[in-house]
Amino acid sequence: MASSSLTEDMAREAFIEYAHSKCCYGTAPAKEMVITGMEAFNTYRYRLVTFCETRSTHQSFEPYIGQPVDAPSRNAVPDIWDIPVQAPNFFEHHKEKVRVPHTSSVKRCPPCLGKGKILCVCCAGLGNRLCMCGGRGYQILMDGRRYPCMACGGRGRVICCGCRGQGFSKCICCLGTGKILEFTKLKVKWTNHTDKEYVAEQACGIREEKLHKVSGKRIYKDTHQLVNYVRDFADPAVVEASQRLVKEHHNAFISNHSRIRQQRQTIELIPITRVSYTWKGESFEYLVFGEECKVTTEDYPASCCCCCVLL
Repeated sequence: MASSSLTEDMAREAFIEYAHSKCCYGTAPAKEMVITGMEAFNTYRYRLVTFCETRSTHQSFEPYIGQPVDAPSRNAVPDIWDIPVQAPNFFEHHKEKVRVPHTSSVKRCPPCLGKGKILCVCCAGLGNRLCMCGGRGYQILMDGRRYPCMACGGRGRVICCGCRGQGFSKCICCLGTGKILEFTKLKVKWTNHTDKEYVAEQACGIREEKLHKVSGKRIYKDTHQLVNYVRDFADPAVVEASQRLVKEHHNAFISNHSRIRQQRQTIELIPITRVSYTWKGESFEYLVFGEECKVTTEDYPASCCCCCVLL
């Protein structure tokens, strides 16, 4: 593997920043340490991104108010993949909905049974509802005396404000026409599928989940509609991971309802350096990893309590 380009000054600066980020760490070891050795444990990260287009259909409707009807009798209904849809740029998430041609038909509105109106839900069709006086027609004072209810005029019921006393309200599905235009709608979704990237094993002992959070230097990139797995790479484990993931993606995302529009595979070199140092006559070490120069260590020599969670 390539050697690390990390310098002693960079390693010290990263360690000082790490100490500053911990509320219970003193910065003296990071500032006063004597670096005694730096050893590279660089590793590779392979990532495959598959950009897919997925299509599905569902029934939809709108109020029929006399608009043109694109009925099935006029022309054959096209296959979902024959319907033109404006696609986004590769690797951009996007959704689109379009009406499928030649699938429209006029039908009686189901909620109102073609009447254009439905029973008022506020008064159940009565046109009036119980007054706030409880239907008594009067109110009771604190001293027990009664007086006519001003809201209902002593009748015990008031006109329903939902239907204005008619007992019916306009059907919101057909807007009162009693008819709907039913049609098939096509839903198109463009999505990136990325498996958890593969990170080649390294001997420094750093946990793999840490390496997923940092960036590396891209040393390989391949973009095609359908990529072939990586060949002749220095690390056979990366070649094997590429072969496995490419096969899995091809099997998973090519179907009657899904198509692969573009694939991108990359390999990054993630720098990892183990830094050995002494402070007050004792030996310690820490790891610097990623292009961001993140630090992790298990034996920082100047922590005043255990409330900090080590990286």
